[in-house]
Amino acid sequence: AILAGADLAIQGVTVGDLHSSLRFSEGTLHVDEALLHNGRSTLRIAGRVELLEKTGMRSVPDPAFVATVTADHIELGDFFDDVRGRLTVDGQAQGTVSNPSGTFTLHGKGLVLSGQGLDEIRLEARLAEKKLRLDCRELVVASGQVAEAAGWISFDRAFFLSGRFDDADLYPYVAL
Repeated sequence: AILAGADLAIQGVTVGDLHSSLRFSEGTLHVDEALLHNGRSTLRIAGRVELLEKTGMRSVPDPAFVATVTADHIELGDFFDDVRGRLTVDGQAQGTVSNPSGTFTLHGKGLVLSGQGLDEIRLEARLAEKKLRLDCRELVVASGQVAEAAGWISFDRAFFLSGRFDDADLYPYVAL
């Protein structure tokens, strides 16, 4: 089956156009490919999710899934009015909805968020045990200075972040 939509938005955020190829077999929804296209940006998603039990056709209380997400070029301005910059994303996740795991990499250039600039960011993230663990290997602020950061964010909204800023002038990025 083909599922498509145009000019989609979620809670005021423009998502763009969707074109997807789907199959449903033995209680499992297979997403062969879903393309979200907005302006100059394209996001590719593929995977599967077990929605119904194989026998009895009852809904699965905690669906298992496998997914991949890739984007060679995302222009943030295509989605948000006050954000600019380019991203590449590569990730995979699996597990159940209540206990997913996976890895993601993100590379951004020329980022501007509410007037604050970042020349470049390289981020690796690992999702496990209901926490998203972040490892920012390179954060280049607009002045060209390099910083590193790491930490985690849990599903219950607790978080921990730490950073290393070798003589970096982070004003106005961080107020201590």
